[in-house]
Amino acid sequence: MISLSRFSLFRKEEELIVVSLEERPCPLCGGKLVVHGTCKRKLKDLSGETKTLRLRVMDCSNCGKTHRELIEGIAPYRRYSTDLLCAIYEASDTGVAESCIVDERNTDASSTESLETHDAYICDESVRNRVVSWVSWLLAYIKELGLCQRQRQSYQQHFSLASHIKEGVREIVNSGRWKIQHQFVVQPL
Repeated sequence: MISLSRFSLFRKEEELIVVSLEERPCPLCGGKLVVHGTCKRKLKDLSGETKTLRLRVMDCSNCGKTHRELIEGIAPYRRYSTDLLCAIYEASDTGVAESCIVDERNTDASSTESLETHDAYICDESVRNRVVSWVSWLLAYIKELGLCQRQRQSYQQHFSLASHIKEGVREIVNSGRWKIQHQFVVQPL
């Protein structure tokens, strides 16, 4: 995987085509990457809309590994944007979750007004618990790798969870240190 911070998006029918504005070496060996093809990736954003992205698939000419280009705001193996993941996490952390993050099947007018007021995303308790568990794991992993201190210094006064997560994901992915969290320890809120 490669995480891009400089890219353009353009629409072709129902898809958003990602065009990289930067050259990245292989995160594993530093070799040259060659375009192998493309793939589709669905992503739900903060508005709740699901978008289909067309991402490039790259092969390393040195080690032969295959990588996908991910744009900033997408965490590997996640179908929600990092902004949405952080919004769910922060709403759960502040107690807003009980009043405005509700089951998707319950979308009457009063629920919708509450959601618009708090800028929260509609999800059920199971999704909320998995998101909280994953974000907690990622924050611990960022700290374990020593990325936490450097980032906090650069965001001293205006530290935001979303920017911290995006920067952490980009640095971990581009250094080849991304690992998959296979087991979630989900605890009720």
